[in-house]
Amino acid sequence: MKDGVLDFLKYAKEKNVKMCIASATAPELIKVALEHCNIKEYFLKIFSCAEFNIGKDKPYIFEKALQYLETPISETWVFEDSALPLKVVKQIGMPTVGIYDKFNDSKDVKLNSNIYISSAKDFEKLIID
Repeated sequence: MKDGVLDFLKYAKEKNVKMCIASATAPELIKVALEHCNIKEYFLKIFSCAEFNIGKDKPYIFEKALQYLETPISETWVFEDSALPLKVVKQIGMPTVGIYDKFNDSKDVKLNSNIYISSAKDFEKLIID
């Protein structure tokens, strides 16, 4: 788990922010990762591209998560470490938080993010009291 994530999740839960996961990863692997990191309790539901047979190059999985959360599109933030899904959700009007990942092109992620997170200090900036 990236530094700063747990504090941010705790903060969001305290503020009653509804959170779910929309991922290209298989649901069983997501569950293992959540349990391993001990953060399963922070997420209401998991949406996997495998369930819908469609990738994150289309907005479908994000729209399903949005419907589930029942939140306004302009107030439903997508946290993502890959540029293509960031481009997709920006096109449908969802605000984005790009997350640095050493395996992805950080320049493209940064360009397609409303906010860019590259360290724990950046996560701290999202916590507003």
